[in-house]
Amino acid sequence: MNHGHNFCGVCNKTLELHGKRRRGQIAKWNKTHLLWFIADRLPGISIETLTAAYKEAFASWQAIAGVTFQQTASQSNADIVLLSRPIDQESGVLAEAELPVGDDRQLRMWLDTAESWDQDGNVLQSEIDLVAVIAHEAGHILGIGHISEGNLLAPYYDPSIRNPQQGDIAEGLKRYGPPVLVPPDDSEEDFSPITVLVELPRAVKPGLYTAELKLQ
Repeated sequence: MNHGHNFCGVCNKTLELHGKRRRGQIAKWNKTHLLWFIADRLPGISIETLTAAYKEAFASWQAIAGVTFQQTASQSNADIVLLSRPIDQESGVLAEAELPVGDDRQLRMWLDTAESWDQDGNVLQSEIDLVAVIAHEAGHILGIGHISEGNLLAPYYDPSIRNPQQGDIAEGLKRYGPPVLVPPDDSEEDFSPITVLVELPRAVKPGLYTAELKLQ
């Protein structure tokens, strides 16, 4: 593990304070379906690669806890706004994120533009795993503070961990319960007309006929 790479620019004390809502309740969203919006590009990374990284990172949390994520085309409707900016110099703080405070307000995540980000999952020594960092910050977005080493939410970047581990899973379940079965998205189902050739009995006169075909 490289202890020179801090995952976050937020100190542990701040994370602990954010982790306590009214009367000591844990930080979490009241809703369980969260919309995310990409507001900034990341230099040197295509929008397709960046989008795929966000989807993979959010899916890793959706697979272990009762919360779902969906990309939206509207920043005003988004629960999570995804940004990038120079945080510090290369190999320092990798990213930052806000934690929920109990009122379901819009939260922000920033990636450091000074880093050399991996694009294909084959992380070189000088590169940072984009999916791992996004997944770590997504844990904070869900209300989880830093936890012990060996977990995704450890304070320091570990290139061998890019998905929630045992401790992360326990924190996710504590807040949102077990994962839910997400039905397939049929919003783009094709209802365009189709042409069907039917052989009519000899007694039927030639002409143009219409019929309603229902698919079960």
